Amino acid sequence: MKKLSTRKMRAPHFPKNLFWDVDFNDIDWKKNKRWVIERILLRGGWEEFKEMNRFYSKEEIKSSIIRIRYLDDKTLNFASNFYDIPKDQFQCFILKQSGLQLWG
Repeated sequence: MKKLSTRKMRAPHFPKNLFWDVDFNDIDWKKNKRWVIERILLRGGWEEFKEMNRFYSKEEIKSSIIRIRYLDDKTLNFASNFYDIPKDQFQCFILKQSGLQLWG
C-alpha cells in the first residue's frame, strides 16, 4: 500500500481569527484553497504566509493567486515577485487595468 505524504495529511496551522466569518472546523482546506490563499495574502502575516507555502504546493498557490479578483497593490507586487509571475497574468491586475470594479 502506498503511503500518503505527511504534507497532504496534516491540516494547516492558521490562527482561527483569520477565519472569523466561518466555522473554522468546517473549512475544507483543499476544496477552498483559493479562498484560503486569498485570506492569508490579504489578512495574514509572515508566519501564516510560511504556513500557506508549507501546506499548499507552489503550483497550487500560483494557479490560485492568478485567479483572485482583488489584491491590493502591495500584495499584488509581493506575490508577483515572490512567485515570479508577471502582474499582467493576475486577474485582479487585468480587472484594475480595464477599469472594471467589483463593487459599485
